[in-house]
Amino acid sequence: KGVNSFIPNKTQVDLIEVIEEVTEQFRPRIANCPGKISLKLPLSPVILNADRLQLQQLLFNLLDNAVKYSNGCPEITISLIHDGGQGKLSISDLGVGIPDKYRKSVFKRFFRVPHGNVHDVKGFGLGLHFVYRVVKAHHWKVDLNSELGQGTIINIYFR
Repeated sequence: KGVNSFIPNKTQVDLIEVIEEVTEQFRPRIANCPGKISLKLPLSPVILNADRLQLQQLLFNLLDNAVKYSNGCPEITISLIHDGGQGKLSISDLGVGIPDKYRKSVFKRFFRVPHGNVHDVKGFGLGLHFVYRVVKAHHWKVDLNSELGQGTIINIYFR
């Protein structure tokens, strides 16, 4: 295994359980303002063959970005659709959005959307790159929809 190897340690993981765990750990970060994280999850467990730790970090990174790039108090929705074979996990926010010309670059290592000379948002441009690496290592797909000033939706498709 080289430094760049990203081999998941896969076990049977209940995705709903992981989402609820990470969300609970995250709630204190938005408790000081009337922000909210809404969950739209199926009633029955969604079992994946996945690396639990990588999945937790992937969710944490997506929530972290949704908070960092919100206008004031974040409004985040995590929704999960699963039909037994395929599934879609969506994390949406009502934040600042991403300009069209940068949307294809946000998953690149160290890339950060330029905001002039203002660097009030802390980070190294690794969060979405990590998400991309986890998705690829699990043979899933990821896409991003964003409107400037309206927010961002990141969809992860899995089977």
